Amino acid sequence: AGGAVTALTGGGTYLVPAVTSNVTLTLPASTLGAKHKFVYVGAVADAEDWVITSASLFIGGTAHVDIGGTTEAAIYANGSTHNTLTVNNPAAGTAITFIGNGTDWAVTGMVASADAPAFTAV
Repeated sequence: AGGAVTALTGGGTYLVPAVTSNVTLTLPASTLGAKHKFVYVGAVADAEDWVITSASLFIGGTAHVDIGGTTEAAIYANGSTHNTLTVNNPAAGTAITFIGNGTDWAVTGMVASADAPAFTAV
């Protein structure tokens, strides 16, 4: 439906369906080797957003494929203040993985959406 979800401490793969309101997905503090993967499994592009956040910083980034246009881009976390990733209106093919290095979360994956994802600081 939406709301808030706290990811498991040890990691896992989370299948995220279309939701009826924005959803906040909270990662635990980074631990070495922990891996969290979020995969969009809705039947159509979602009208709502994912807000993925953690007390640990994000490094790396995601690919963005604009499903309504011709833009493709890499979107990067700055590695020094970004600990939130907003995935706007995810569509089929959206899959984002967070891998812990013991300090930060390394981010990799792809966002398929008409709107670009954004890294920010909370």
